[in-house]
Amino acid sequence: MAGIKRKIPPQVQAIFDKYQKNLVRRLVKDDAIELFLTEFGLSSEQAESMFDMFDRDHNGELSLWEFHQFYTMIGDHAAEMLNLFENLEKDEKGHIQIDAAWEAMKTMKTPSGRPLKETEIEMFLKAAAGEEKFIDLQKFVSLLCGLKLYKG
Repeated sequence: MAGIKRKIPPQVQAIFDKYQKNLVRRLVKDDAIELFLTEFGLSSEQAESMFDMFDRDHNGELSLWEFHQFYTMIGDHAAEMLNLFENLEKDEKGHIQIDAAWEAMKTMKTPSGRPLKETEIEMFLKAAAGEEKFIDLQKFVSLLCGLKLYKG
């Protein structure tokens, strides 16, 4: 499969390039945090969470590919998704209870305007919560993206 090139959309490249130094296609953590704060209006804590979630190889840097994953999954909806998670997180232990997620999701609609069906909510919540029976931020973002409620 040599020669396959991943196409990065120009808007993703343009945002990334503002924070890139020395033409290295990676951002050190501080630069990545600044990108999340400035470009997406996240709080410091939220920016840190997004960095931790999307630094897939856990090397302390955000590659262009990792940023592209963030942008594709949630992009401009990052602050909205994180604020929703924080509003549902009652115990401040970094996760939400299934019943809180259920109640919130009953009020959500798909991009076409259709309310979510109870069977959809149940299936996705079971998959998201897993054996732990709770939903952390990463599971929550994946859940909303899986339901296609948000698109980067």
